[in-house]
Formats: sequence, structure tokens, C-alpha cells
Amino acid sequence: ELNTPFQEVQAIINSDAFVKQSDWIKDSALMNPYYIPLTLIKNKLLQDVAEQNPMGSKRFYWIDSGMSRSFNVTEPIQTWNFLFLPKDKFFLTSYPYNTNSEIHGCNINNMTHIAGKKPEYVCRATLFGGSKDQIIEFNKYYYEIIRQLLDQGAIGTEEAIYTIVEMIKPDLVNRYAMPNGDIKNYLNTIRNR
Repeated sequence: ELNTPFQEVQAIINSDAFVKQSDWIKDSALMNPYYIPLTLIKNKLLQDVAEQNPMGSKRFYWIDSGMSRSFNVTEPIQTWNFLFLPKDKFFLTSYPYNTNSEIHGCNINNMTHIAGKKPEYVCRATLFGGSKDQIIEFNKYYYEIIRQLLDQGAIGTEEAIYTIVEMIKPDLVNRYAMPNGDIKNYLNTIRNR
């Protein structure tokens, strides 16, 4: 019987090694069997829209539907001028993060091994995207990293994967470094411009 990536993720998140990486994991959303797979599929959904391009758009950005509640964003979306989003490369935001255990469920040792050095930040997956070609190019590495992690018996949310891709392919990414994880740090730069 062949394992699917979904089954591989389930085996990992139900292992003692995964759960015991950090005290917070056992009572977190990471333990929901669908949480990590759902975060990992965002890039496929964005690429599907970009390839189908029903509106004839040049750029495609993911905005988390829960962003308003998660970050207490009260301003209407119309106040943000998305025309000022970077267009030269795939766009991501990041924030400082220092740990010796895991980043969003992904073991720091596995991340360090793949990236070649220990991550000092996390790329946020609340607002990201670019042109169709930029998304396809970024996703090529994104899926490769997911496969490498699964082959090592590790996985984490999409933000851990974004971080690794950005670290190994910084030339593909226009990363806006925020002082902390609140996406309003970036949204305020494009508000009412």
C-alpha cells in the first residue's frame, strides 16, 4: 500500500518526537489531522488560480481569511493600497524568531540541515504572492522542501517551508522584515498611500 503525503503527515504529527518538540504542541492546532495539510495547500490553490486566471490578472496574492480576527485588523481592506505590493519577486513578510526546538512544528535541526544554517526568522503566510511565473518558480522549491522534510520524518506548517525556501533561494523572494509577527506592521506601510 502506498502512503500519501497526507498519511505521511499523520504519521509524523502523531509521533512522540513531533509532539514533544515543544510543550505547546500537544494542545495546539498542529494536532488536528487537517491543520498542517490545509496550511500546505495554500500555494497550490494560489497557483491554480494564477494558471486559470479567470480575471486576466497579472499578480495573485493570498490573504488569509482569518487575518482580521487573528491580528485584530479593523480597517477595511479598501484602505490598503495593494498596488504598492512588491512586483519584482515573490512577496513574503517575515519576523524575528529564535528557537532551538521547532518553528511551527518543523524541527529546527531538519530546517538547519536543509537551509545550511539555522533560521533566525519566520516567513509569515498571511499575505504573499506574485506573478504566475513567480508563484510557479517559488512553488517548485516549496514542494521539493516538503518532500525533503517528509523523507526525513519531519514537517511543519507552510511558514516553516516558506522560511526554508527563502533562505536557500533569497533571489526569488522580496521579503519584508517586520519587527514582530503582527501583519499590521506591513499593512500600515501600504495603507492610504
